[in-house]
Amino acid sequence: MAKVSELYDVTWEEMRDKMRKWREENSRNSEQIVEVGEELINEYASKLGDDIWIIYEQVMIAALDYGRDDLALFCLQELRRQFPGSHRVKRLTGMRFEAMERYDDAI
Repeated sequence: MAKVSELYDVTWEEMRDKMRKWREENSRNSEQIVEVGEELINEYASKLGDDIWIIYEQVMIAALDYGRDDLALFCLQELRRQFPGSHRVKRLTGMRFEAMERYDDAI
């Protein structure tokens, strides 16, 4: 599969800005968020600075919506590593359990 950056001839900065715009607009375009976000995470994480954490969260939620549990789990693990004990990360964990229909674990 072609990279988003090559397919649309965009820079990583433009991809980061697009992710920010989608967050600010509360867009629910999970497929595009997964495509752009996964490339940012895999190819440009070291360039994103602290933006990486909100992108992990954004991609994790979109991945759940899009049925990409592998990607959702990866993002969640990175967030847990960075923010152990965080209530926000616990909420995301609950969302993943709900997506897996493990409702008792989600509580």
